[in-house]
Amino acid sequence: MMAEVVALSLVLLPASVLFIGVFFQPRLIMQLTQRLFPSVLFLWPTKSKVVALTIDDSPHDAVTPEVLDVLQEHDCKATFFIIGSYLDKWPHLVDQMHKEGHELGNHTMEDTASWKLSKDELERQLLETDSRLQPYWGANSIKWFRPGHGWFTQSMMTTLRKHGYRVALGSLFPHDPFFVDQGPLIAKYLLARVYPGAVIILHDGKPSRRQLIDALKILLPELKRRGYKVVTLSSLVGEKPKAGSASNAGRPSKIQ
Repeated sequence: MMAEVVALSLVLLPASVLFIGVFFQPRLIMQLTQRLFPSVLFLWPTKSKVVALTIDDSPHDAVTPEVLDVLQEHDCKATFFIIGSYLDKWPHLVDQMHKEGHELGNHTMEDTASWKLSKDELERQLLETDSRLQPYWGANSIKWFRPGHGWFTQSMMTTLRKHGYRVALGSLFPHDPFFVDQGPLIAKYLLARVYPGAVIILHDGKPSRRQLIDALKILLPELKRRGYKVVTLSSLVGEKPKAGSASNAGRPSKIQ
């Protein structure tokens, strides 16, 4: 019986840590989560005051144009995770993102939970979106993928590795899809928890998410005042890792 309890604990511990990390994001738990899942990027071990800003479910013409204006005003860069069907509706916004130096990642063709998709359907959506993003990527671009609704499976990771993708989740998520008109609260949440190497997750994608604009208007200048630089995921992982830390986060070759 004791052996069975120990075995069950070993199975449940990583899942429990991931659950706590995703929903509450205490820094130590996120660092442990990164160690437990080294093939997924949650945060980057650096002492430099730099954070990655990631924005999911882009683009949308009711939100994205003003988001881009705020980013340009404060000289900040972001990684936008693009939904393929949205790109088909507003390709000019994706062109603008690319022109202004932002990074584009793959968020499948539809706004859906990736872990619920069959292997074939996930691969189809991945590759359809990939074909739309290829014109924006250079020869040395990192191909980032963020699973819809934030969960991943071993089968999913195998498919992503097959197509050369690196997976990014994050370490600071204010649960903004569950609120409306709470931009100042979202900014306050992030500013109270920010630290070097954090990956911030925010959401675009529909008119009700215009709070993203209000949040960024508060967040970005205050981060700058505190000495932080706001960058893309690829720029973040280009930072020199601090001594004694693991530096292979998000690398497909380390999938477990």
